[in-house]
Amino acid sequence: MELGLAGALLCELVIERRIDVQQGRVVLVSRAPMQDILAQSVLEDVVTELHMAKQPHTVKIWLAYLGHGAVIQVRNRLCFNGFVHEVHSRRWWGGTVNRYRAADINAALGPEAAMHSLLTHGQHTQNTNTAMTFAALSDACGLLPKLTWWHEQRLDMRRKLRNIRDQLPRALRALVDETEAAVGDAVMGRR
Repeated sequence: MELGLAGALLCELVIERRIDVQQGRVVLVSRAPMQDILAQSVLEDVVTELHMAKQPHTVKIWLAYLGHGAVIQVRNRLCFNGFVHEVHSRRWWGGTVNRYRAADINAALGPEAAMHSLLTHGQHTQNTNTAMTFAALSDACGLLPKLTWWHEQRLDMRRKLRNIRDQLPRALRALVDETEAAVGDAVMGRR
């Protein structure tokens, strides 16, 4: 999950035209400020590292670096922006646990619905690059079985996902491919 969120953070910067991927390295395109605090923080990290190292780091290095805190940072962003709320609940064996619930279930399911519509009906949404990137990243992280109900549908979606990946702009396709490789390496490393 961490690597998938790290990949999504980098994809967000590519979509907003702040970074690009060239020869497997993350390069700066624009230092223009971003409205989102987390996106701005990641952009500042890219700028700082480029200044310090004097050469761009590989996508693999950025995925590893951003992956360490991605879950907490994205969770905090969602809470701060009001998309999710923290709910304290008691465990039946004692103690409490913090859970997170969507503030608006329709807004929470919107990206998944747009992706599902894209994969099942080929319908394009207002921001096709975002939906296509979300679909490709979901597949790269192994989430396709969670988003489809039966095997035949999964096979058809797999074919459509290959076509979608081919349609992605070069930088987004490179990030999706690198994210998939990093997730695969992480899975193999745990065995």
